[in-house]
Amino acid sequence: LSDATNLPFLSMGNIYRDNKHLLPVETVNRVDQGGLMSDDECMSFLLPILNMFPGGWILDGVPRTVGQAVLMRDAMDMAFSFRVQDDNELVKRMQSRLFHVRSGRTYSPFAPSKRDGFDDITGEPLTKRSDDNVQVFMKRLAGHAATIGEIERALHPKLHIISGTDSRENLRLILDLINCHLW
Repeated sequence: LSDATNLPFLSMGNIYRDNKHLLPVETVNRVDQGGLMSDDECMSFLLPILNMFPGGWILDGVPRTVGQAVLMRDAMDMAFSFRVQDDNELVKRMQSRLFHVRSGRTYSPFAPSKRDGFDDITGEPLTKRSDDNVQVFMKRLAGHAATIGEIERALHPKLHIISGTDSRENLRLILDLINCHLW
């Protein structure tokens, strides 16, 4: 999507991992154990970064609470909520995910590296994220399931719900929605 729209892709997870040294120890401990930042912590941490991209951005991983959705609603043009019916599919994707430490580039069976286990650009080894484990993931997934309906209502009318696991088909649908929004 980033390549197709020429907008920078920003992952809240990567932003957090790259900058967690700026956060209080209590916040880092809570998040690393599967908890969430408070709404105020998240927004004061994230909004200055988003403001560095006045031409727009694609943000992944936020909002995760109703409060964040309300606070971010005016900063976004569109929001997408992806529905994958099978939690086992999500766990499988998380477990197969690898990333490049210095750049944050992420690889998976849906976006594999050209050489298995190595970054496409630097050739350096890929690794697993410390929080990519089933226990932390299931805790986050349960929290998501409990709040997603309220978050989606808070993002209305900017929200579009995307169902299914076919990434290429979803990309075409999202690009069509963006084109309709722009024109």
